[in-house]
Amino acid sequence: MTGGRFLRWSSARPVEVKPGVHVLEARGRAIEVGKIRLAAGTKMAEHVHPEEQIFYVLRGRLRYRIGDVEDVAGPGDLIVMPGGIPHAGRVEGDSEAEFVEIKEIRAP
Repeated sequence: MTGGRFLRWSSARPVEVKPGVHVLEARGRAIEVGKIRLAAGTKMAEHVHPEEQIFYVLRGRLRYRIGDVEDVAGPGDLIVMPGGIPHAGRVEGDSEAEFVEIKEIRAP
């Protein structure tokens, strides 16, 4: 097998994609994995996409709504979002949040 690669989260520099949102990501053929850090108070507006998405919370607390279900996730919790379902969220409390995102990649 050839073409593999290694990513060292500890030495990679995150990209600030918008104020308070820092992202490290790696893409394979069918899966994208990101390590995302959100400043306290950051909100993620409601949106929808066809890809399934999973968050594994490392630190902080995320209040998330998926369709008509809402809950708060903390360290060690998973948030599973099916494709095609509207979802939105925000960082709870005065601390930043960090999570690993796993998202399928759909062919165009």
